Amino acid sequence: KSYPYLAVTLAEEFPRVRIGVKRGDLPEDLAEYVLSAFPPDEVLIVQEAVGAAADAVECLLLEGAAVAMNRFNSRAGSGSPS
Repeated sequence: KSYPYLAVTLAEEFPRVRIGVKRGDLPEDLAEYVLSAFPPDEVLIVQEAVGAAADAVECLLLEGAAVAMNRFNSRAGSGSPS
């Protein structure tokens, strides 16, 4: 089963919040995969990841990149703050 994951990173010009595509084996046509509808059994997982991403953006804006990275990257793959 695949799980979206969340990461807050510092790019050269700006910080970013990323929801990962999938863990494990990736489909051959990645563009088709990411642009297709979510399978019904993954909708809740995606909704939780989007909620966590919104929390990460709020933290990033209010508390800065270092705090957001520590809070949201500390539990790798969880998609939720520690």
